[in-house]
Amino acid sequence: MNRLHFSVYIIERDLLELKPELEAFLKIKELFHDAENQWEYMDGYSMFFDAKVTIFRELKERMNLPEDEKPLHISFFFKRLQDKSTTERIGLELNRFFKLPVFYGELRNTAGQKYELVPEKRFAKINLSGMIKTTGKVR
Repeated sequence: MNRLHFSVYIIERDLLELKPELEAFLKIKELFHDAENQWEYMDGYSMFFDAKVTIFRELKERMNLPEDEKPLHISFFFKRLQDKSTTERIGLELNRFFKLPVFYGELRNTAGQKYELVPEKRFAKINLSGMIKTTGKVR
């Protein structure tokens, strides 16, 4: 497993807005940002995961929301083969960072240069702390 692909539906935030937070979270010195006719992406090397990272999605102007939600794709490229524990670790860390469900699977390039994640696993830990009031008394 040299490549791991994840997706998250976080459409309300621009990539440039997320850049400093992603650099801090992934421990990347600087993410290189670029945009083309259809895609916007960032590349860098994550010291946190010891992997090259590519983050990309279709340009917001090209999205027909909300019916046509486009995910933010995050791909990790490793020098050595990784095991399933790496997938679990990255998925849970991404879920913790985005506070949204994160999907893992195979990224396929379909017709018309569209990328689609075929999900194999969903990371969606929910934190209910602070939402449930208790009296502290046990009956």
